[in-house]
Amino acid sequence: LALNNLESMKGNQFLNFLGGLCNILELIGFHENKLAKVRKAIQDLEPQAFTYEELAQLAYWTERARMSMPQTLLSRLENEYEDTFSLETKHWILNAYLPKKQHNLTKRILESLDLENNTQVSAKILFLLETYKLQPKFAQSLRQFLTNQEVKNFSETVQLLNLLFARYDSNIMKKCENALQQQITNLTFCQFIELIKIVGKLSNHKIKLSKKTLELIKQKALQSSDFFDFVTIVDLAHFFEYVEPDLEVHRIISDYILEHNQPKVYSSEYPLKEKSLMFYKEGNQYVILQNQAFGRLNVNGILVLCNSMLYSSRMKPELRAVIEEYLRAIIQNYLHKLKMKHKSKTLLTLSLRNNFNKALVEEYLEKLQKLKLKINAPSTAIT
Repeated sequence: LALNNLESMKGNQFLNFLGGLCNILELIGFHENKLAKVRKAIQDLEPQAFTYEELAQLAYWTERARMSMPQTLLSRLENEYEDTFSLETKHWILNAYLPKKQHNLTKRILESLDLENNTQVSAKILFLLETYKLQPKFAQSLRQFLTNQEVKNFSETVQLLNLLFARYDSNIMKKCENALQQQITNLTFCQFIELIKIVGKLSNHKIKLSKKTLELIKQKALQSSDFFDFVTIVDLAHFFEYVEPDLEVHRIISDYILEHNQPKVYSSEYPLKEKSLMFYKEGNQYVILQNQAFGRLNVNGILVLCNSMLYSSRMKPELRAVIEEYLRAIIQNYLHKLKMKHKSKTLLTLSLRNNFNKALVEEYLEKLQKLKLKINAPSTAIT
């Protein structure tokens, strides 16, 4: 639908489309004849249809999509005096072209950078300077500026937390902790999920929040069960299994899954809509699983959830039974599709270990042999 309407898209609509396309390309790729349409549409764009900031965003998205920005569009940025660009515009240009390092536009912008009272964009630019090890003196003054600034909202806290990935700074960390302790209670559920994803990534980098902040995160999770859905429980289960293990939160997640578990449907015929159903074969019958919490996730999401429910499945045999049925369905119907996906097969192996069932493991090994597949997982997982 979007490809057939490329010509009628206005500047900002086209940017949104290109941003979405980049995410699709990273996830699943795209057929070349469809990309050719997008390349042609980019070549036909008029420079006057975009503001400087939109042109800078276009530069970023075309780089991400590995499509070259037409010179007519790039010239409009190159011919403009860089001091007229906003800090946000400069950030988009740096984000687009810093990996190329030698691009003339980035050199000019780096020389023209000036401190502005904008915590979010300043933090983004500092992240790029730290990542590419550029302008150390300016980076130092920018860091000092951010340390002294008051954190006004959650978006600013997020940008400051992201800075810790480029370089750990105890002052920035302390600032983030103080801000979070004020903000967590009033976060929307979407913001809360964004927070636990970032905290999870920080934990992978051995950066941990204080006990007080983690306790506030736990309390927020316990108060948020009314907002759970089939996607967010994956993030919550993973966080409260691997980052900050907590049985109380796991109990409400497992209750949510069991509440949405409808009676199974038995059929003697092969389910026609196998793409939208999870099912397995038992004797001469197909068992079709109906769990709204599990059922709308893709295979990878189900595996992450199964893998993250170790505490709960030990506590609740009925939850363990649900998990085992979904693992059986994946083994029977999806294993051949996981052929190239190292991550999915590793998750499956770990899920089988965590929710150990001898018959299920034997079924898995037998299916692997039939498909002539190797186990892509740490050897300890299957031993």
